[in-house]
Amino acid sequence: MKILGIDTSTMTTALALMEDQALLGEVEVYGKISHSERLMDLLKTLLKAQDLTVGDMDLLVTGIGPGSFTGIRIAVTTIRTLAQALGKEAVGVSSLKALASQGKGLVVPIFDARRGRVYTGLYQVEGDQVTCIKEDGLVPLEDLLRDLPKEARFIGDGLRVYKDQVEEAGFEIFPQRDWTLRGSSLCMIGSQDRDQSSGNYLDILPNYVRPSQAERERKK
Repeated sequence: MKILGIDTSTMTTALALMEDQALLGEVEVYGKISHSERLMDLLKTLLKAQDLTVGDMDLLVTGIGPGSFTGIRIAVTTIRTLAQALGKEAVGVSSLKALASQGKGLVVPIFDARRGRVYTGLYQVEGDQVTCIKEDGLVPLEDLLRDLPKEARFIGDGLRVYKDQVEEAGFEIFPQRDWTLRGSSLCMIGSQDRDQSSGNYLDILPNYVRPSQAERERKK
């Protein structure tokens, strides 16, 4: 089974191609250039390197967040559009769950949500099994650090901002090479979650966790 995984929920554009358990190609690009400007070029390059097309894929996987509102929409829209146009099976997975799979034990994945807040969840990772202990949400970092068991370990690009605070609170962190969500992690989680999914692109919805700024302003 050939799998394409894409995530744009943070400032990193992450893509990967896998065939069964084997990684065919992977790329992560971090920077301020918008995902919409680089995603399709990266995808074309990745596919060309393997002499493949999106039509060769058996499963399309997207991260659904939480994270950047605009970013999440780009990956979700891309995968939904490709699945609709090509009649492909598609799955949406938690970007935080995929990130947590890059650690082991009791894992706390974090993305920076600004103003001292983080997108986070709590996962138990044993081998290839990733179990959600606490659902993804948006919380002040101070509250998160106060309520966690001390054996929890942190992972994620939110540590670019909050590493010192996390360590000062007595928590261990995973090596920096694991902080960035990898496309291959999305592919693996998508493959595992496939049986619990309808495979219908219409069922893939972004997980914003909170209303967008535009929605909040409209309610005011």
